[in-house]
Amino acid sequence: MKYSPLFWPIQLKGKLIYVLDETKLPQKLAYIKVKDYKAALSVIKEMKTRAAGQVLLVMYAFLLEYSRNKGKNNLEQILSWIADAFNTVRPTLSFKFLTDLVLRMHKQGIPLDKGILGFLDGLKTKAYQQAKVCAELINDKDVILTHCNISGLMPLIAEICREKGTTISFIVTETRPYLQGARLTAWELSEAGFDTTVISDNMVAQVMKEGKVSKVIVGADNLALNGDIAIK
Repeated sequence: MKYSPLFWPIQLKGKLIYVLDETKLPQKLAYIKVKDYKAALSVIKEMKTRAAGQVLLVMYAFLLEYSRNKGKNNLEQILSWIADAFNTVRPTLSFKFLTDLVLRMHKQGIPLDKGILGFLDGLKTKAYQQAKVCAELINDKDVILTHCNISGLMPLIAEICREKGTTISFIVTETRPYLQGARLTAWELSEAGFDTTVISDNMVAQVMKEGKVSKVIVGADNLALNGDIAIK
């Protein structure tokens, strides 16, 4: 199965986290090197990554700091400081579910490298399952209207449809103000070889009135698995 770079946009390699810079897309596929949790906080503040990318970045940042500090007597305090920093980095999006999970793992005596990597493996598995269920709701020759971006999940849904012989095309809203639709969704769908048309946000009512849309998929930038999906 072919995955979009946005499906898993964060990688931990040795002592560095590599973050796909979504603000550079679609002009350039570039990665930011993150050396510690403070740099990760900066990346989140600047919206260099979103949705699933932010979830991965928080968890990988904990892994990075855990590997550096696991022999220290004040490890629990260090982890609490990091959790507090992530909990306040975005006023409109809480990471407390993730930070509480990490702190709970540590208090229960679970090694964080094992616990966090297990959690992330589970996320990847559930993302595929979510895409598979969504693909079952799509019919041949459907025209799908998308809004926002769900971190590589839409191309995965489309690939599953293609594997079972279902032909689909997309109308993608620009999604102001960050243009996640025009820059990200349209780019990754086009790169995957799917027929994609970009429209302005205020054209949605008209294309639906004209009967050009079969289904609507909306992605939400939150802490759910790869963003929430609403399909209608």
